Amino acid sequence: MTEHGEIRVGTHGGFTVVELRGRFGLTETQELSEVLEALVTQETPNVAFDLRDLVYMGSRAIGVLMQARGEAQSRGGRLILGNLQPAVAKVIRMNCLDEVFEVVEDLDAMLQGSEKFLESVERLLKRSEEAREKREE
Repeated sequence: MTEHGEIRVGTHGGFTVVELRGRFGLTETQELSEVLEALVTQETPNVAFDLRDLVYMGSRAIGVLMQARGEAQSRGGRLILGNLQPAVAKVIRMNCLDEVFEVVEDLDAMLQGSEKFLESVERLLKRSEEAREKREE
């Protein structure tokens, strides 16, 4: 595992997934802030943080997440924290941040469910379009 913070970004099930690895102290917070600013200014930003490899998160990094959460919500999006390591989960709970953030224990399962939901919506929309076209014939 890396000593300094590392950020990886991907997509899954209608969410942008941000993996945070290592330590996010003062020096890594600026990069995190820049990445999140780009993500939460999308039309409807749904961002999920996979924190399974996060060892430490300082107060400034938490502040950046809180700011990003507010921005995402103001645009109708969601910001989710998942797969928290015990030490990180403890900090989140001690600061009552589990009442501020949407926290899920098993982010992978949640994203899989979201992907299946999106697939079913796409199927319904396709059927609806086909039925409309058939009526117009």
